[in-house]
Amino acid sequence: MNVEVLKDGAIIPTPAKGGAVDLYACLGCASVAVLPHKTREVPCGISITIDDNYELLIRPIIEQLYDKSKRINAYLYPKEGNNGELVITLMNDGDFPFTISEGMRIAQGIVVPKMQVEIIHHP
Repeated sequence: MNVEVLKDGAIIPTPAKGGAVDLYACLGCASVAVLPHKTREVPCGISITIDDNYELLIRPIIEQLYDKSKRINAYLYPKEGNNGELVITLMNDGDFPFTISEGMRIAQGIVVPKMQVEIIHHP
């Protein structure tokens, strides 16, 4: 996995358990809020390139969300015209606002091989 830093303050992904890498917010400001039942694009300040035979899966991993009243889902949507910066869309499924701070660990990326799935139908 090749990583390029695009913004000052960006944190290079760090290895995590199970072959994942931790991903961090690079906001350019102190914090942003993810309002209840809304989404927020959170930039990471880096671009990542991997071999065409692999893909990057994203999952949320915010320690403060273990309170069951807060639920965040993470999605990775490629965006045109954003110079390849990794931007993670966080969705707050909970009933209370959630604050993302500069440098906060917000997600994990897992690089997995692309495989063609064989589907076997059993009538």
